[in-house]
Amino acid sequence: IETHLQLPTLAWSLTSFPNPSYVDLPRALTPSESTMIQDEANRLVFEGRKVYVEVKELETGQKDTDTDNSAGTLEFGRGLPEDYTGGVHRVVVIDGVDRNPCCGTHLPTLSSLQTYLLPPPGATGSGPFRHYFLSGPRLLTHLSTAQSLLTRTASTLTCGVVDAPDRVSLVVDESKRR
Repeated sequence: IETHLQLPTLAWSLTSFPNPSYVDLPRALTPSESTMIQDEANRLVFEGRKVYVEVKELETGQKDTDTDNSAGTLEFGRGLPEDYTGGVHRVVVIDGVDRNPCCGTHLPTLSSLQTYLLPPPGATGSGPFRHYFLSGPRLLTHLSTAQSLLTRTASTLTCGVVDAPDRVSLVVDESKRR
């Protein structure tokens, strides 16, 4: 999103399973932007880009000032608090794609994520916008749950799964008329 759309990431969370993860952006993505980012993420996943962690020990009182901007990567010290000195600085590198401060555990390749789904935004407005995304086991759980709910809805409406959205619209319109 930062590279292809020049939109800064305001915040993000890899929420607890099975909830979708999210990224906060200054504006909502358009449906075509969501599709483009989803396609690009899936392209990188299918390529199986390697993921590794660089570790740098900082001496007490030392700030990390190294940068590496080769091949579009971001600086090593990006995102560290001003008062962070000494200790260990870990940076996660997605080969040829991105590098950011480490904040958790990581898979050895992007292919472990299986595939990405970035649902189109449901609403737009001003200010920060939370954009949800799913991948790997979260996506499989989401798809299974959605299919189950759609099947139950279709059964209640006595129609096929494909006809359920139109049937729901019909029922809502009928209810409004009454």
